[in-house]
Amino acid sequence: MASARWCDGIKPTANGRCMYQQGDTHPVMWSDRLLLWALTILLLFTPLAFGTVEVWSIALAELLVLVMGTVWVAQMIRDGQIQFERTPFTLLILSFLALILFQMLPLPLNTIKMLSPAAYSVYSDAASALNIQVGWRTISLNPGATREELLRLLTYAILFWILLNYLRERKQIERVVVTIIGVGFFLAVFAIIQKYSSNGKIYWIRETAQGGEPFGPYVNRNHFAGYMEIAIPLTIGYILAQSPLRTDRLSIRERLLLWTSQHTSKSILLLFAAIFMGAALLLTGSRGGLISFSGSMVFFIIMAVMKRTARSRVVRLALACCGLVLIAAVWIGGNSAFLSLERLEKTFQEPSTEERAILWRDTLRMSNDYVRFGSGFNTFEEVFPAYKTSTAQMIFQYAHNDYLQLLAEGGVVAFGLAVWFIVVWYREVTARWLRRHDPLAEYMALAGMTAVFAMLIHSLTDFNLHIPANAIVTVTVLSVTLNAARVTASGRGSNGQSEHL
Repeated sequence: MASARWCDGIKPTANGRCMYQQGDTHPVMWSDRLLLWALTILLLFTPLAFGTVEVWSIALAELLVLVMGTVWVAQMIRDGQIQFERTPFTLLILSFLALILFQMLPLPLNTIKMLSPAAYSVYSDAASALNIQVGWRTISLNPGATREELLRLLTYAILFWILLNYLRERKQIERVVVTIIGVGFFLAVFAIIQKYSSNGKIYWIRETAQGGEPFGPYVNRNHFAGYMEIAIPLTIGYILAQSPLRTDRLSIRERLLLWTSQHTSKSILLLFAAIFMGAALLLTGSRGGLISFSGSMVFFIIMAVMKRTARSRVVRLALACCGLVLIAAVWIGGNSAFLSLERLEKTFQEPSTEERAILWRDTLRMSNDYVRFGSGFNTFEEVFPAYKTSTAQMIFQYAHNDYLQLLAEGGVVAFGLAVWFIVVWYREVTARWLRRHDPLAEYMALAGMTAVFAMLIHSLTDFNLHIPANAIVTVTVLSVTLNAARVTASGRGSNGQSEHL
């Protein structure tokens, strides 16, 4: 039996025809509007502010999330109950934050020796060199830097909790998805225009302080590609969510009306946005971006085939997008559209590839020394020089592999918690997704899983998740996908469980 689909007051009947249905007209509270606007501003601001990699932009982003948290708590107090979603993620997130606090906790030197022999060796050598007595110390070799990372991760955790509890209605989910798609489309258009009219400066006025390869508002083209990897699957999923479930039962007149309807025009506009974003991704010349995008499309098709729901439409649309993206990239950029492919072909011949392999090998040596609890979050730049064997005159702030850096800075405990979070998230979303037949729930859940999969692939060769703009949109997708997977045709989530304090 074909399931019902609601969109802008239109509800298909069992015979495939459409009828008008009165939409939900319940009043929207001022706090709900404020939360939604704050989230919209956050999603707009963070990528445009150079990816939010500077102190002022990070502070503003954290302030926005703090405002959202304050409004959310005030709303619960006003309603007379503190309510939060009961999920398996809460304990994992709290344990991860507790681990960072533990890294900053002053401990006797003998305890440090037992928990982190490498940190004990660093403190002992420093004391001997300076001829001083060592007192209590922390597992983190730079607790100040770890404190900054704790604040950032706490911001992401608060955002995740707020969105998981707040985004329950269909219109809210759609607005967030459309915002991410709109930002991605704008970034793509702006980046292409800037690429072919630029004087080498971001926004034509801002020079990069430490070199880099800027693309659009991002200092690093790979991180711009990372944002596109998130936005493109969401766009494809939203196109599918807008399409009618059954068209074979419609008359010729109804099919003509469908093709001239507002929904069809919206789908064409979304397809145009997806093509532009894909073309921009190819024009970055990012090898990691190309591999991640290609891998995510394969994942998208495989998951759709496994569920056997409208799989032919999914396959056709995914393949059509890939083909049109390549055509658009060639039309816009000519031979530069093949830059990613050329760089991918020469991957093992470039000196940078060898340098990165050495970097990963040295990072593994570092993680072996700090295997239990890590050297402390946000300490890689300071600790890594002791393990560096490369002759390149470079200061490495990141390991160019989020997994290896997590292992080095957080140890096996942090690595295990992060991996378990991803496993549990995919298990939860997949379980809900397999039971759903509503188009929005089905396709947006699939799109969200695909977007996260693309970021997981790219994290093997880069540090996208250390860029706040990309981390924030990823956290947003994690929350939206969970809620989209259970949204019902009536517009509200189903099977939601809450706890009241």
